Amino acid sequence: MKFIPHHDDGWIEGQGYRKQPLLLPADLNCDGALVQIVEIPPHTSCPLHHHNHQTEVFHIIEGEGRMTIGGKTVHLKPGDTVTTEPGERHEAINASDKTWRYVVFKTNWSADDSVW
Repeated sequence: MKFIPHHDDGWIEGQGYRKQPLLLPADLNCDGALVQIVEIPPHTSCPLHHHNHQTEVFHIIEGEGRMTIGGKTVHLKPGDTVTTEPGERHEAINASDKTWRYVVFKTNWSADDSVW
């Protein structure tokens, strides 16, 4: 068992978002697996990008926003889940007045796999 208590340190700032790693590959006993929390502030977006090898699973926990994935836009709210496949260009947009927060589960993850 692993227990990760809520904390507000360890955030990594990105362009239009911030992320906090929750479980690293060693925690999951699986090379290339990663779990993190992502927050997008109100009226902000994470720009269009893709990953060469990663599959990402996004599970919305708070707020609302939209993602454009492979040219298709989906509106997301708490409880919704969506995936991106390797090579699918995607962006996340928070047009609301509240922070948008979601959990990202990554497979085949590596630190240098994002293409902006």
